[in-house]
Amino acid sequence: MNEIHIGLAIRNLADEKKLSAEQLAELLSIDRQSVYATYKRANVSPKTIEKYAKVIGVTVNDVMQKAGYSNTVVLQTETPFKSEDNYLIRRLSDLEEMVNFLKGQVIEKDKQINVLLGKSDSVPLARFAALPLFFCG
Repeated sequence: MNEIHIGLAIRNLADEKKLSAEQLAELLSIDRQSVYATYKRANVSPKTIEKYAKVIGVTVNDVMQKAGYSNTVVLQTETPFKSEDNYLIRRLSDLEEMVNFLKGQVIEKDKQINVLLGKSDSVPLARFAALPLFFCG
């Protein structure tokens, strides 16, 4: 089976169930643009896949199979957890998302600092600021 990305698999399943992006957005309590953005994403969090699968009326396994993943891969990720384990897994997922966001922020701030210090190629004139100015008078 050819692999397609998860977002496209979600879209295909929604189309099979005759659910439009507007209907999904309403059922998920999100805006239509977010649904379209999910359709375009190759990587979708397990929590998001689960939400979409539930509203579409399929299982996470169905989504994964539609994307071309084998049953063995899917079954390895689906293990029964106690309720406190589910909380910890959700919390860990949230923390991972936050860490990735903060990494992006740090990288952006580093770029800004380098520009301000004149260490960036994007500001060639900053290198001349340290040269002494001589006035003829």
